[in-house]
Amino acid sequence: MKRGIHELVMVGALAALAGCSSARPSTPPISPTSVQMRDYTDARKKVVETLKASRITAKVQLCASGSGETTFTFKGKGKGHVRGKVVAKGEWSFSSIGGQTLWTFSETFKIKGKADGTITGSGTDNIATCKTFGPVTNNKDLAYHLGKLSGFATTNVMKNGARLLQQMH
Repeated sequence: MKRGIHELVMVGALAALAGCSSARPSTPPISPTSVQMRDYTDARKKVVETLKASRITAKVQLCASGSGETTFTFKGKGKGHVRGKVVAKGEWSFSSIGGQTLWTFSETFKIKGKADGTITGSGTDNIATCKTFGPVTNNKDLAYHLGKLSGFATTNVMKNGARLLQQMH
């Protein structure tokens, strides 16, 4: 939903609630301009954990007309809530059906001796091919779990030999 729609819904809800009570409010009614709307993208600003690697090893397992599957591994560093050496493996796949691309992503990682985590997701954007995945920069496609922490994840373009930057928000 766009921000303007959120504000319209909030104004409508406030107007509906104002007419529901016959009692006098103890405080003046809230005006629509005084309501602070939190933009969905604000959640991206708080980074809990960052995984970095200088090189991803990606291997195409299957690449047919309109579909593919690739596995990947990397070693790197975790920085943030949990610091240390990271090892990870995972896969992405995609299928084009009726002009729309459906993709899935799955990754498991270990911050050695400290924590295990996952990043998973699926979507309909055109961000997966046989040789590349991403970038995923908004907080709707990938979710992470790291110990008791969970939330959304973003990643740069992942491809064989590329640098990696994944952030958990």
